[in-house]
Amino acid sequence: MLLRLQRCNFIPLRNLSRQTPKVARVLDDFLGAININSLSRQRTHLLKLYDAHPQPSIKIACLNLLLQNYLKHPAFINSYDLTQIVTEFNIVDLHDEETVRSLISCLVYSWQNETSSKAKKLSLATFLSHTLRQLNLPSEDIHKYVDKQILPYLAELSASSKLNLKVQPAQTSNELSINHYKDRGMLDLDGLCKYIAVPFKNGEQPLYEFYDALGPKEKVQFMQKYLEFNRTKQDAVELHCLSLVNNVRKSLIGLSIFSRSKADMVNQWMSFTDVVDKMLLDDYVPQDEDEEAMLKYKNYIKLLPTEVTVSMVLSKALSHTSSTKEIRLYTLISSAAQTFTRLVYVEHGLEVPVPMSELVKLFSIIVKLLVGHCKVQVPQEFEGETNWFGGNLFHHQIIRLPKSKYGKLSLNPYVFYEMKASELQIGFDRLFLPMLVPPKKWVSPDEGGYLNNIKSIISNLNEPAYLLYLKRANTSGQLDFLYRNLSYMGSVPWCLDQDMLKVFNTAMEKEGGILGIPPKIDLITKLDKSRYSKLMYERQKSKRVKYNLIMKIANAFKDNIMYLPHNVDFRGRVYPMVSVLSYQDEDVTRSLLQFWDPHPLGSNGLNWLKYQLAGLYGKDKLPMEDRIEFVDANYNFVLSSARDPMQNKWWMEADSPWQVLRLCKEFLKISEFSGDISEYKSRVPIHQDGSCNGLQHYAALSQDSGGGKAVNLIPSETRQDIYNEVLETILTKVEDTPIDSIIGKIITRKVIKRPIMTKVYGVTPHGVIEQLQEELLSHDLSKKLNKQELEFYNSNRREIVIRIARMIALSLSNVFKNLIVVEDWLYKNTYRVMNTIRLEEVKHKHMDLVKFQNFKPMMWTSMSGFPIIQLYNKKSTKTLSTRLQTFSVSKFDDEGKINITKQLNAVSPNFIHSLDALHLLLTCAKCEEQGIPFVAVHDSFWTSTEHTDKLAIILRQSFIDLHSSDALKCLYDDMTNTLKDSYHVVWIRDEDNLEMLHKIYELRHQNKKMLSNNLNKALEMEIQNPHIIEIYENLVNIYKPTLYFRKNNVMLKYSDISRQSVAFRLREFTPILVKASVIEPPKGGDLDINQIVHSKFFFS
Repeated sequence: MLLRLQRCNFIPLRNLSRQTPKVARVLDDFLGAININSLSRQRTHLLKLYDAHPQPSIKIACLNLLLQNYLKHPAFINSYDLTQIVTEFNIVDLHDEETVRSLISCLVYSWQNETSSKAKKLSLATFLSHTLRQLNLPSEDIHKYVDKQILPYLAELSASSKLNLKVQPAQTSNELSINHYKDRGMLDLDGLCKYIAVPFKNGEQPLYEFYDALGPKEKVQFMQKYLEFNRTKQDAVELHCLSLVNNVRKSLIGLSIFSRSKADMVNQWMSFTDVVDKMLLDDYVPQDEDEEAMLKYKNYIKLLPTEVTVSMVLSKALSHTSSTKEIRLYTLISSAAQTFTRLVYVEHGLEVPVPMSELVKLFSIIVKLLVGHCKVQVPQEFEGETNWFGGNLFHHQIIRLPKSKYGKLSLNPYVFYEMKASELQIGFDRLFLPMLVPPKKWVSPDEGGYLNNIKSIISNLNEPAYLLYLKRANTSGQLDFLYRNLSYMGSVPWCLDQDMLKVFNTAMEKEGGILGIPPKIDLITKLDKSRYSKLMYERQKSKRVKYNLIMKIANAFKDNIMYLPHNVDFRGRVYPMVSVLSYQDEDVTRSLLQFWDPHPLGSNGLNWLKYQLAGLYGKDKLPMEDRIEFVDANYNFVLSSARDPMQNKWWMEADSPWQVLRLCKEFLKISEFSGDISEYKSRVPIHQDGSCNGLQHYAALSQDSGGGKAVNLIPSETRQDIYNEVLETILTKVEDTPIDSIIGKIITRKVIKRPIMTKVYGVTPHGVIEQLQEELLSHDLSKKLNKQELEFYNSNRREIVIRIARMIALSLSNVFKNLIVVEDWLYKNTYRVMNTIRLEEVKHKHMDLVKFQNFKPMMWTSMSGFPIIQLYNKKSTKTLSTRLQTFSVSKFDDEGKINITKQLNAVSPNFIHSLDALHLLLTCAKCEEQGIPFVAVHDSFWTSTEHTDKLAIILRQSFIDLHSSDALKCLYDDMTNTLKDSYHVVWIRDEDNLEMLHKIYELRHQNKKMLSNNLNKALEMEIQNPHIIEIYENLVNIYKPTLYFRKNNVMLKYSDISRQSVAFRLREFTPILVKASVIEPPKGGDLDINQIVHSKFFFS
């Protein structure tokens, strides 16, 4: 409570904490509710505080604190809590002006947030008028007691309720309220985008151009006003962006396919709302068991308007089935239940007080009744295909597989074919959007980024389990370095290039599509009806829907400054937290994004722009001088592309055409700039990318000079290409066989590039084979092979691909001689870390140490302080019975066993990922120190043209700092610390160690034929006696037996678990306990890591 009071500026509350224990306890509950932002709990505990200590000054202090906390998040203020507070507080005694101002502001916000009915809004307006009379405050003076940002709401309230409030009406009052964009209480994506698009400043000039023309003081004032304008908007966006609901009736009837004659059909679907409303009446008598079961949840259903609930479920069902014809039932029902809880929180500011399993049961009933209610009038030509639907919109069936079964919901084929040609977007109900104001700085794993903490710092399916580990780490301060860097990257302001947005909007209207953007969906449906075209249709429609979303969100944000909050995955790799408009997205999205703050080109910025354009065009293997020469030679094409991109198509031939066009437009602006080119201010981010970054880390870890040279860790006059080097090595190994003869003719750098690139990130041998097959399918081999050779290739394709995969692995190990050594070291030590036991575990639960299989997840702490935990658990399955069907629900929990194979195979790539994440954070920290804007896409580091040369130095020094710390030794020390006070159960083969075995038996006072349960009892006793374990370790040092781990019915060598295993028979082996230990790191080579400073191709 002391910590909470330190954050509180109210002296009476600090005095109150010195009162009786009961008063202190109630105060602590109240402050706790303030801290966790639970509005309903704050009200409850405030009333308890009134009863415990009715002193007026205390009541006012608490009320003021509560109201100020409400005003931090005005979109969450609900009328119920506020009217209860005012009713139960004798406000006649309230003379504190600050509290009066806060109270009136909260009342106005609660009126604005009310969406259920006009009658309720009028009632709240009357309540406000009554409150003003109690305060002896003339209604015509109310404008003196409110802040400027709510004056528009006050004007709207005055006009709609005919209260005599002396306030100037605001022209944009409706636009500033998100409720203005709701339809019957429902906010869909279109409505949210219209709300976001409400401009801070009207006019055709892009906001960033207006900003550039301001003076320094005017810019500061501009940003203050802009952020003040958008703070409330950001709160409202966060409140609604995870629970968007389409008004199905309006959305469908608005389409030509459902207009006129078919409108009655849609209205019949939505008439299910009337059915539910009738069931909710107090005197309603249920007609069957389903209705009776549903009425048990009557009070929960009433938390939302029935039309909202029905429309939400129906839109989810239609959005999925209109794309793929069907949806797994549990996916639909669990999604509806989650959205329902979010909508209740939006509407009332409270959590639904019922477990998720009960909500699944509720929505199972709703879906069952909805399936029986919604009918379709099917034309005669579709009757044969839809007979089994029985005239229903949906059909529910159980699909039985050899080892499992699941329920699915299918859409009537007639409706599917009618909807397939529409671009209706009713599936986007949960989107994390860019922010309109700077993100909150991270201060804990679940506080930071979005203003209302709607997403945590970790991005993972098993998020709750990871948060437990991170919260422990947070208490020691070891996450502060991560917080600082994530907050810095999130503070970088972005905006949209409006010239590029216009081009993108034009491209989206192209009938035949352009540069990977598919045609409009109604044109896609005119593709050939063959089976292949059907598959193409699904892919093209999905892609088109994605581009439609990008276009919709981009146009909403075009007149805004954007911020991208960041979080990490479990390896510590950094990602923007947004669903769309991220700089980590594809070419089109990247071309739209630019820094908000422009920076002068300086002495070398123009060359960096040319360097980037050439690289994006496909000349990324050329050095700086040759790239500059390429752009200069094509400068006329660059300018003509910028002037008329749809007519002059030079840019379309590029590898990344959209980003190339963005740079063409930048060069056009530069060509029209009349001043000194070095003073031209650019918003274009410049990228510097690693040369096969995973292999760079492996070479540095093992100090492998040969591998380091191949990936540009060592200075060179020419760029080294690891892919060409491996290719040349493969070609030297081609033998005089039919298969190798074919390989020599078809293998190229492009064929082997992807398997090499993904090798360090955990691709399996099977994955390599699939990659090679996919790549070779895209090649026209008839140009390289004669007819006979082509027939041989087609007959022996798999054998050829397997041979190539083996040749790649062998050649890569020849170039990187220590790569396998490091991977083996990580693999062996991971098994040792997983296979440990502690005394506390034996004391607290019974464990069979003879059959010991209590594996733990591999974990280590990055040098940044971030804990990396491989929570690869096998999911546990539980059944959930509902009125619709029984579901088998899989989830991560403590009962899920460790996936041993995945733990072992994933450790090497995860360790490398953790290193490139650390390199990014170290670079970011140095950029922050020097005031350099910085963001990154893993091993692609971005900054402004002005700072690119500085970043080149910083990222090299950061890599040196990282690997000068001896990352393998740090990991070894971390694992050693993890295994402190831990033990391994190891086994010795009896017949090979008779003398040692005799001494063990003497110690245990047992004979050779002891039973398994007696062995277990002996091990339980010994783990509690460190002296006996020391004796065993001495015996091991004297006799040097071969030690084994037991894994089910096989024995793995303790010194090298990857070696051939032997069969386990209890009579042939004896277990003992030894202190857990890990193998020391392999010795490094002769690479001097400091040379990277002079390697111009290390990152380029």
